[in-house]
Amino acid sequence: MLYVKNEGRNMVACCGSAHAVVPEEMQLPSRIEEAQHRALFYMSALTLSHAYEFESSAFPSRFLGFEPDGADPSLCRLVLLGKARDEVDESCQVLLCD
Repeated sequence: MLYVKNEGRNMVACCGSAHAVVPEEMQLPSRIEEAQHRALFYMSALTLSHAYEFESSAFPSRFLGFEPDGADPSLCRLVLLGKARDEVDESCQVLLCD
Protein backbone atom coordinates (compact mmCIF):
# COMPACT_ATOMS: atom_id res chain seq x y z
CA MET A 1 0.00 0.00 0.00
CA LEU A 2 1.13 3.53 -0.70
CA TYR A 3 -0.17 6.26 1.56
CA VAL A 4 0.55 9.71 2.93
CA LYS A 5 -0.53 11.42 6.12
CA ASN A 6 -2.55 14.54 5.38
CA GLU A 7 -3.76 16.56 8.36
CA GLY A 8 -3.72 13.42 10.52
CA ARG A 9 -5.61 11.32 7.97
CA ASN A 10 -4.22 8.32 6.06
CA MET A 11 -4.73 8.95 2.35
CA VAL A 12 -4.15 5.71 0.42
CA ALA A 13 -3.46 5.37 -3.32
CA CYS A 14 -6.30 3.18 -4.62
CA CYS A 15 -7.36 1.88 -8.00
CA GLY A 16 -10.64 3.48 -8.99
CA SER A 17 -12.98 3.16 -11.93
CA ALA A 18 -11.52 3.55 -15.42
CA HIS A 19 -8.16 2.31 -14.07
CA ALA A 20 -7.49 5.65 -12.36
CA VAL A 21 -5.48 6.16 -9.18
CA VAL A 22 -7.55 7.97 -6.58
CA PRO A 23 -6.80 9.01 -2.99
CA GLU A 24 -9.01 7.35 -0.42
CA GLU A 25 -9.06 7.94 3.31
CA MET A 26 -8.84 4.67 5.22
CA GLN A 27 -7.53 3.10 8.35
CA LEU A 28 -4.44 1.08 7.46
CA PRO A 29 -5.25 -2.60 7.82
CA SER A 30 -2.82 -4.81 9.70
CA ARG A 31 -3.59 -7.60 7.23
CA ILE A 32 -5.25 -7.90 3.82
CA GLU A 33 -6.74 -11.35 3.28
CA GLU A 34 -7.84 -11.08 -0.35
CA ALA A 35 -5.36 -11.35 -3.23
CA GLN A 36 -7.08 -8.51 -5.13
CA HIS A 37 -7.69 -5.24 -3.33
CA ARG A 38 -8.05 -1.68 -4.65
CA ALA A 39 -5.16 -0.48 -2.44
CA LEU A 40 -2.81 -3.46 -2.83
CA PHE A 41 0.12 -3.32 -5.25
CA TYR A 42 2.72 -6.01 -5.80
CA MET A 43 6.29 -4.66 -5.82
CA SER A 44 8.79 -6.27 -8.19
CA ALA A 45 12.50 -5.48 -8.25
CA LEU A 46 13.94 -4.80 -11.69
CA THR A 47 17.15 -6.60 -12.57
CA LEU A 48 20.47 -4.84 -11.93
CA SER A 49 19.01 -1.58 -10.69
CA HIS A 50 17.44 -0.02 -7.65
CA ALA A 51 14.20 0.41 -9.59
CA TYR A 52 10.91 -1.27 -8.79
CA GLU A 53 7.51 -1.66 -10.41
CA PHE A 54 4.20 -1.73 -8.58
CA GLU A 55 1.52 -3.87 -10.21
CA SER A 56 -2.11 -3.40 -9.25
CA SER A 57 -3.65 -6.46 -7.61
CA ALA A 58 -7.10 -5.26 -8.70
CA PHE A 59 -6.08 -4.78 -12.35
CA PRO A 60 -3.32 -7.22 -13.41
CA SER A 61 -0.94 -5.85 -16.09
CA ARG A 62 -1.63 -2.29 -14.84
CA PHE A 63 1.30 -0.62 -13.11
CA LEU A 64 1.67 2.56 -11.11
CA GLY A 65 3.28 5.14 -13.33
CA PHE A 66 3.72 8.84 -13.85
CA GLU A 67 2.51 11.19 -16.55
CA PRO A 68 2.56 14.98 -16.86
CA ASP A 69 -0.38 16.73 -15.24
CA GLY A 70 -2.52 18.40 -17.91
CA ALA A 71 -3.04 21.51 -15.78
CA ASP A 72 0.66 21.93 -14.99
CA PRO A 73 3.09 19.94 -17.18
CA SER A 74 5.94 20.62 -14.72
CA LEU A 75 4.13 18.28 -12.30
CA CYS A 76 3.57 14.54 -12.69
CA ARG A 77 0.53 12.66 -11.49
CA LEU A 78 0.22 9.04 -10.40
CA VAL A 79 -1.67 6.87 -12.90
CA LEU A 80 -2.20 3.21 -13.80
CA LEU A 81 -0.48 2.29 -17.05
CA GLY A 82 -1.07 -0.88 -19.01
CA LYS A 83 1.96 -2.88 -20.12
CA ALA A 84 3.23 -6.42 -20.38
CA ARG A 85 5.23 -7.62 -17.37
CA ASP A 86 8.38 -8.07 -19.47
CA GLU A 87 7.96 -4.73 -21.30
CA VAL A 88 10.27 -1.87 -20.30
CA ASP A 89 8.46 1.37 -19.55
CA GLU A 90 10.50 3.92 -17.60
CA SER A 91 7.35 5.82 -16.62
CA CYS A 92 6.42 2.77 -14.47
CA GLN A 93 9.79 2.56 -12.71
CA VAL A 94 10.22 3.83 -9.17
CA LEU A 95 13.64 4.36 -7.60
CA LEU A 96 13.93 3.78 -3.87
CA CYS A 97 16.84 5.58 -2.28
CA ASP A 98 18.39 5.13 1.15
